[in-house]
Amino acid sequence: MYYEAAIDIQRQIVFVSALLCGFSLAFLIGLVQMNKPGRLMNACLITTGLAASSLLVSTITGVAGIFWLAERPQLVNDTQRIDYPELLAAYRWSLTSLLLGILALFGCLGLVGWLKSRLVGWILMVLSFISVISIFMVVIGRMGLD
Repeated sequence: MYYEAAIDIQRQIVFVSALLCGFSLAFLIGLVQMNKPGRLMNACLITTGLAASSLLVSTITGVAGIFWLAERPQLVNDTQRIDYPELLAAYRWSLTSLLLGILALFGCLGLVGWLKSRLVGWILMVLSFISVISIFMVVIGRMGLD
């Protein structure tokens, strides 16, 4: 990975993670305010909390990768690949946390429909499942994430 590509990728991961983290927190607050007891509500709260926390981890590790790159301006003119373990660890942690947060967010979106009715629950569950499968096919299959 080259310097410019590395910093652009980290910036995009941080932006998407922070945006989805804010959405997850707003969704979590809305669920808490519904004040509906039950196992289904607890499952929605847990998956939304997992999404928010993993997206926050993704944001923080992505920022750490950006800081690491910013502290090394000599790498700007370097034409060789950047193979530092610190940068690769920040990149992998931020991307893995982002994918876990997206998975948890779709899990909650699939569960929250059941709070309304069976029909809405089935529709949202199927849509969430299709979305998760298509996202992971693109990310893992096409991008070669290992």
